[in-house]
Amino acid sequence: MTASTFPASSSSSKTSTTIVFTGTNYDISGYTATAIFGGIAADSIVVDSASQVTATFTKGVPVVSADTAPVLTFTNGALEYYSATSSNLANTISVTASTSGLTCSFAGGCTYEVTAEGLTSVLQNNGTSNYISVCDEKCDLQLTDSSSSVAKCKLPGLSTIYSNTNFNISEESDNLKATSYFGTSNDYLLAFDDKLPVTPASSSSTCNLGMVFKEGHVGVLTQVKYFINEIT
Repeated sequence: MTASTFPASSSSSKTSTTIVFTGTNYDISGYTATAIFGGIAADSIVVDSASQVTATFTKGVPVVSADTAPVLTFTNGALEYYSATSSNLANTISVTASTSGLTCSFAGGCTYEVTAEGLTSVLQNNGTSNYISVCDEKCDLQLTDSSSSVAKCKLPGLSTIYSNTNFNISEESDNLKATSYFGTSNDYLLAFDDKLPVTPASSSSTCNLGMVFKEGHVGVLTQVKYFINEIT
């Protein structure tokens, strides 16, 4: 293959689910075309002609934080030819709607929806870094029910003292209770007896205290100053 027959991309355009590459020599024999945008590969590629290739992202063209150049690659065994366009495509996230007024039980399982073109793609392909969270808990993506414009996830169970006690939403997985305690006051152990604080010897008292956590864990305690007025 001579340099004049290498595939070359001059521009690209997009819809909600496709990126169309325009260029030359796309119909080279024996090579398979792939396309990547924002680090995510297209689900399918069609070489429409020697001058056009259409890449389809079933769950939407991925959203990106900054204008990005899509890359078209032609592969034949160990041989690869990268054909990046000189122009970038913009596809920043735009949330136009989301579920509101949703009522769910402590057990979770209700569906939450976010309307944003291309969001499902990034949630599907990089779920570790990109996900929807509710009450600081990851909402599990429902890929089958999601589309290129709407991402749907199932709400997680809500773990609270009440829900754990009454509905067994979650159980203690690791006891971080300290192996030893220390403090500057004679009654510093009162802070660790799992009971409500009692009136100290003085109505105004400052106590520095701390604990040594179990191996492999780190905890921080700050100085606590409290004032208690005795009621007689």
